[in-house]
Amino acid sequence: MRVISKVKDKLWILGILVGSLMSINSFAQSSPSIDPRIKTVHVVTDFVPPKYNTLSLNHLDYVNPNARKGGQITLSSTVSFDTLNPFVIRGNPVPGLSGLVFESLCTSLAGDIYNNYAQLAKAIQLPESKTWVQYILDERATFSDGSSVRPEDVIFSFTILRKKGLPAFRHYYDGVTTVEKIDTSTVRFNFKTNDNRELPGIISQLPILSEKFWKDRDFERPILEPIVSTGPYTIDKFEPGQTIELKRNPAYWGKDLPLNKGRYNFDRIKMDVYRDQSVAFEAFKSGAFDIQIELNPTNWVKGYDFDAVTTGKVTQAIFPNGRPTNMQGYVFNTRRPLFADQRVREALANAFDFEWVNENIFYKTRARTTSFFQGSPYAATGLPSAAELRYLKPFANQLPPSLFTQPFTPPRSDTPGGIRANLLKASKLLKSAGWAIQDGLLRNAAGEPFQFEIMLADGSEHLKRITGPFVRNLERLGIQARIRLVDSSQYESRGESFDFDMTIDAFPVILSPGNEQRSMWGSAAADARGSYNRAGVKNPLIDQLAEKVVVAKTFDELVALSRALDRVLLWNYYVIPQHHLPQFYVAYWDKFDFPKTFPKYDLSYIDTWWAKPNKLTEGPK
Repeated sequence: MRVISKVKDKLWILGILVGSLMSINSFAQSSPSIDPRIKTVHVVTDFVPPKYNTLSLNHLDYVNPNARKGGQITLSSTVSFDTLNPFVIRGNPVPGLSGLVFESLCTSLAGDIYNNYAQLAKAIQLPESKTWVQYILDERATFSDGSSVRPEDVIFSFTILRKKGLPAFRHYYDGVTTVEKIDTSTVRFNFKTNDNRELPGIISQLPILSEKFWKDRDFERPILEPIVSTGPYTIDKFEPGQTIELKRNPAYWGKDLPLNKGRYNFDRIKMDVYRDQSVAFEAFKSGAFDIQIELNPTNWVKGYDFDAVTTGKVTQAIFPNGRPTNMQGYVFNTRRPLFADQRVREALANAFDFEWVNENIFYKTRARTTSFFQGSPYAATGLPSAAELRYLKPFANQLPPSLFTQPFTPPRSDTPGGIRANLLKASKLLKSAGWAIQDGLLRNAAGEPFQFEIMLADGSEHLKRITGPFVRNLERLGIQARIRLVDSSQYESRGESFDFDMTIDAFPVILSPGNEQRSMWGSAAADARGSYNRAGVKNPLIDQLAEKVVVAKTFDELVALSRALDRVLLWNYYVIPQHHLPQFYVAYWDKFDFPKTFPKYDLSYIDTWWAKPNKLTEGPK
């Protein structure tokens, strides 16, 4: 799976949430900027009740509040970096560590991914009219240079991210008309309309940047100097493309917040970059880094036969994965005329033999992905409900008839001759779309052969392994498909400019579907460089469904709309669904302890594990 490497995707992974709000009027006693006549809350949520009440919370239920502080954890990456700014399109940022350095007005938690809890903002106010939202900053909040977080910093962050940041910021913040400072601790965001239920939650995820640091720097250019930030860690040392080290900030303003007790226990977090997964695994075996999240099933079954495993210095463990999972799959670039016809896309989907791949390559460790909202209440199952049909039936003549008569199920091959039956179906679909075998090759009426390129990132050997059988099955249909490996920076650049025929991508599951659906599937985003609409989808029905998702008023309405959207996406075969991991496969060196209870939705090893007493000062072995 291609790891989505830019923090633009943090907005998706964390969720974009707003809805039923918990009153915490006690804030009004300590902050004169809070109007007691307006509902004041400490969590922004979308239909799902918050798990934690921070007014009575001592610590999260999946941490050890007495965990030791100290030591170092060393991690690995196969994604290179050449900038420390994750919020712009230029350059490749450090993957996976940004949440430890940068903070937002609110944050979600590994134990409750459906809600956003006050972080840099200590309280939120939303009037009955829902025409604006106010965030009241925590007066204790400071940047790593010791300066206070001010309303001016919030306004600066919003303005520069919308103007010069990743394209997603412009989409997300489009509903905001003006931002204004109310007093020394309060910022108000005014809205165009009052029907975008998500907008306060979207704003709550605004990363807060230091105006003082950035005012004399070019925000859009890659930067290779430590950035002033508010998080528990600061950037200490780095070599671009090779290694980076974060150090725990002893003066971190939020270290005593109930949400943070027992978290951020390592004094140092180091990440080393390796050329590919095979090189990284050899480094892990030698003790060069500490934790291996194993995505290679062959390694898991056959690779852990080295001495450190035998002697107990390295542990293999399987942890449950309760998080809704991404849609990973082969993405058709429908901007290419070759893939403009739905019948062609469905035909090629019949050539991917998941059951064979899962048994022979993945050792049955994977599950088939069947939804863009896999594992969430928004996933389409069975036949369309009456509520879904309300949105779908008016467009029946624009939809594949099968959408109304059978549940969506990716082609299967777990019966004798299964793939042969699938390939016969594929041939019929291709013939109906105007393709026929001539001289051993599939050709159109003009005699042009059916040939295309599947772009993969160099070093993604497991993706190459599963794509090889797919290519061979395509050959049986007379199709010439070629795997093209490109380096990670070229992969990112070509993806952002839509310079590919087919690629493997992962679409993060959305915890509360809304505005991001416009960016992922909307016609307006299809030709915007760097947008999430990699498939180039331009479908009026999808545009309408995405808009309705944004303004859904009830949970039932959101469920019906999201499932209808899911069906339309699935039956149009913009993506050939692949698979996901129902468990976490983790190997780690015997240097750590961790809480008895794991959060439901994540391992959280970076922020909840701690070094054993005799390992406090040790780096890798």
